[in-house]
Amino acid sequence: MIPEWAPQSGVMVTWPHDQTDWRDDLPNVDACFARIAREVTRREVLIAVCRDAEHVELVRALVTAAGGDPHRLVCPIAPSNDTWARDHGPIAVRRYGAVRLLDFRFNGWGGKYPADLDDQITRRIHHQGPSAAASSSRWSW
Repeated sequence: MIPEWAPQSGVMVTWPHDQTDWRDDLPNVDACFARIAREVTRREVLIAVCRDAEHVELVRALVTAAGGDPHRLVCPIAPSNDTWARDHGPIAVRRYGAVRLLDFRFNGWGGKYPADLDDQITRRIHHQGPSAAASSSRWSW
């Protein structure tokens, strides 16, 4: 596994929506995520997983309004149960000198939380192709 402090070419987030734990404070959470997106896109690619095409439009508008770089924003579509991308996103490993992104089974912390959609995110963004999964010659699936 690649350590957290290793150089990176992108960051993945799963953007909140009204079906996540953030629904009661979504406008404030959207604004916070937009500020995070602004800072990430100043330096590298941000993969913002969105639940549908309408959500993509909203996220792009929020990031642009916050001063983010829309050219460094990639918005693949994958419905989600929640937003904890560190729990359900791909795992980066180095194999034979190349970075590979691996999928794994996410079970919502042993069935404690719904995770059927989260468990499919990595697979869904992979099947949408390199532009949806942040094109980088350093990554392969």
